[in-house]
Amino acid sequence: MIRQPYENNDIVPQDSRGTSNSNALSAEPYLSRFAHDYAEEIQAELLTLMQEHESLRRSEELFRDFFENSKEAIYSHDLSGRYLMVNRAGEDLLGYSREELLQKTVFDLTPACYFAQVGQNLKQKLADHAPTIYQIEATRKDRTRIPIEVSSRLIYENGVPVGVQGTVRDISVRRQAEQALRESEERFRTLFENARDTVFTCDLQGNFTSLNRAGELLTGYTREEALKSNFSQVVAPEYLAIAMEMLIKKAAGDVETTYELELITKHGVRIMVELSSRTINQNGKPVGVQGSVRDITARKRDEEALRKSEEQYRVLFDRNPQPMWVYDLKTLAFLAVNDAAVRHYGYSRERFLTMTVDEIHPPEDVPALIAEVRSLNAHCHLGEWRHCDSRSNTINVEITANVIDFANRKAGLVLVNDITAHKIAEQALQNSQAQLQQSQKLEAIGQLAGGIAHDFNNLLTAIGGYSDLTLRRLSEDDPLRGNLVEIKKATDRAASLTRQLLAFSRKQILEPKVLDLNSVVNDMSKMLRRLIGEDVELVADLSADLGKVKADPGQVEQILMNLVVNARDAMPHGGKVTVETKNIVLDEEYAFHHVPVPGGEYAMIAISDTGTGMDKEIQSRVFEPFYTTKPAGKGTGLGLSTVYGIVKQSGGYVWVNSEVGSGTVFKIYLPRVDGTRDNDRQKGTSANTLHGKETILLVEDEEIVRRMARLILETHGYSVLEAGDAKEALQICFENSTKIDLLLTDVIMPGMSGRVLAERVTRLYSGLPVLYMSGYTDDAIVRHGILEDDIFFLQKPFTGELLLSKVREALTVVPAFS
Repeated sequence: MIRQPYENNDIVPQDSRGTSNSNALSAEPYLSRFAHDYAEEIQAELLTLMQEHESLRRSEELFRDFFENSKEAIYSHDLSGRYLMVNRAGEDLLGYSREELLQKTVFDLTPACYFAQVGQNLKQKLADHAPTIYQIEATRKDRTRIPIEVSSRLIYENGVPVGVQGTVRDISVRRQAEQALRESEERFRTLFENARDTVFTCDLQGNFTSLNRAGELLTGYTREEALKSNFSQVVAPEYLAIAMEMLIKKAAGDVETTYELELITKHGVRIMVELSSRTINQNGKPVGVQGSVRDITARKRDEEALRKSEEQYRVLFDRNPQPMWVYDLKTLAFLAVNDAAVRHYGYSRERFLTMTVDEIHPPEDVPALIAEVRSLNAHCHLGEWRHCDSRSNTINVEITANVIDFANRKAGLVLVNDITAHKIAEQALQNSQAQLQQSQKLEAIGQLAGGIAHDFNNLLTAIGGYSDLTLRRLSEDDPLRGNLVEIKKATDRAASLTRQLLAFSRKQILEPKVLDLNSVVNDMSKMLRRLIGEDVELVADLSADLGKVKADPGQVEQILMNLVVNARDAMPHGGKVTVETKNIVLDEEYAFHHVPVPGGEYAMIAISDTGTGMDKEIQSRVFEPFYTTKPAGKGTGLGLSTVYGIVKQSGGYVWVNSEVGSGTVFKIYLPRVDGTRDNDRQKGTSANTLHGKETILLVEDEEIVRRMARLILETHGYSVLEAGDAKEALQICFENSTKIDLLLTDVIMPGMSGRVLAERVTRLYSGLPVLYMSGYTDDAIVRHGILEDDIFFLQKPFTGELLLSKVREALTVVPAFS
């Protein structure tokens, strides 16, 4: 502030009495100083006012610049809605000039359908004094409508609302994007629902979160049922590990994977499918899986048919006694030759594959050959030709050819019939025909081995049984005894051959028993050492306190043999094979990292070698059937898949660890069991317990076996009621008043099986023990090749002593289930 003159009386002189004395001092110096100070204060105040004015001007310019250059429309209007101020963006947005807009109200530019919303927003602002944001449409000068988003607040003067100030944003692009998104989602939903393949999503635990219509049709589950289920309910148990592996990989960030596995529908039907999946990420982290499933059952069936067809071709081609080859129809180069061609023509296979067909023809026959090849189509008989072997001998041949696709080439498949010997002598041709017939017979025997086992075993049962009965009645010095002994030996050898045939075709019945793995290893050690040879060291590291397991001893031996032989083959220059056993407790952490192994107590047997080892790719496929890294003809690819099947069938698990150059170890975990569990079913039968007085109902459709069994039983004190089929047996049960103590029945019979007969008879005779006998391995009493614990079973062929022992066991042993 500028001071007033004489303010505070600080410049007027006073006398000693306190009264003013203007004459005592001259006032001029004081007035001059006051004027100077006053001028300085005026200048300072003026400078401050000028600075504030400049600041205000700059602020107004900034506001005006922001207001005019804002990309969003900015406006203000009074409480009646009349516009007070609009920027350039508002003019551009609505198509009106500023002057035109300032003559209009909010309601002039708003479609009537939005009046209520605009009024409601104004009321809301006046009520709670808070900014509002809402979306409406605005009407442009050209009468077109545009969607806008309005953000506004009240304007106050002296604390009283006098108007509204706000911004307007054109959201046409956003609306278009939202519409495009909705349309995209609708298209996706349509594709999702109408896709021919099953499409699903699930979380990382395998719980389904969506399923399309194709998935409902494929699995039989409704969408609602599917969304309450898990992978474990639709994936076949043997493929569950693959599905869980997929989920684990997705949780680890794996992007996309494809698997083949089997699903089990709601109605129990198994379907082979191809599963393609990718990871669903949220905030950069895997949260689920999106996948598509395609039914490949038909494709697999076609692939299997093709594989069998190719296998049949390969067998026919490779083993055909007549020369065969495949050659390129364009270059005449040999592409493949069979063993017969190599033998017949004297060229090595390698030499053959560097030659052309014209090279085995005399030069004068080549033009006719080329003309014949050009006209070759489909299947045709090319007649007689002359060929030259490696010794330059002329061979007269008869040629049959087919046009085929071979390794993406148009090729000819040629069957050569050497008729040289036929022209010299008829006998040569007859010998060739006999060889072909013999080859066909051997092939037929291999295919029918399992089918003839039943009848063959019946005959062996009768021969062996009657031999036993006759030998019992002959004295030691009887001249016929030696002949019968030889018959008995021949029968036993034939029975052994039958078992080998069944084992070869993997149709033997498994009879799990409680056993000690250490004993199995010790019993096989000598044989294993002979198998692996002198340049491989076999070391056994066996745990003294190893727990018992329940498995088929023969199958455990098969596992050991397969793995030890496999280890030997991995060490062509010698090495060391170690067989180790120990008790293992697998905790939850191990089970988590080795799905689907449950935690618990196991007996482990590990076979390790110092061989070449395997890379990760081979390890991932090592248990696949027919997969082998051995040269052609050196392995079937079934050894390790057989090990896997046996272990799984026995309730165990097998894992492989290997590194290239560092050897391989296979670890097998079998659940530990109580060592006395099988005692009740393994009681010995001494000679004096082979006799009995009980009544036995014997049912057997093969008369020779039935008579033999009856004779054996009656000679040992039993009463026998004999029936040739199930119908006759039921008639005996209804008409016979004698108590029946045991039903002894064949399983496979015409009309009614032994299992069905037993169910009906046991309804009449509650608690009646049943002893089944059969030569088949896939009967109704056998499940997946494993004999059930509560079944008494007699495998054909059997001896009289074995029959009596099994009868006695069935009559005296109480099964565990009762």
